[in-house]
Amino acid sequence: MFNSLKYVIIRYHLLKTMNERDFGLKVKARREELNLSQQDLAILMGLDQGKVSLIERGARKIDSVIELPMLAKALKCPLSWFYQDEELINSSDDPMQIIMNQYFPGIKFSEFEVRRMQHFLEPIIQNYAKADSVISQKVSEGESKKDVA
Repeated sequence: MFNSLKYVIIRYHLLKTMNERDFGLKVKARREELNLSQQDLAILMGLDQGKVSLIERGARKIDSVIELPMLAKALKCPLSWFYQDEELINSSDDPMQIIMNQYFPGIKFSEFEVRRMQHFLEPIIQNYAKADSVISQKVSEGESKKDVA
């Protein structure tokens, strides 16, 4: 279950920091890079062209659970491409250490303190993952890959 923690952290970070206008400009630039019209993108996402236009102008917030994965697929990019904090996305650090560093910058925690925080957060993350179909699917796919290995 702890494998989904980094995905949860990244999604939370996106929701907390993403500016709709910047997000829209990024979507538009990628769409144009792929030589897609707004209508083409709308069809790929199952939306109408007007909603794509609103997203690109920053006038409509995208549903991160349903629409963001569809948008990533349509724009042929990973979900991480949308995030502003590339350091967070590319980090191979322990997910708990990422949380601790983000919310308590400059403070050095012992391994015991980090694991205590993990113990506290795991039930919260498990409940969140059960309620979120995208994360639930990713976790089950990850567990299937482990079984094969």
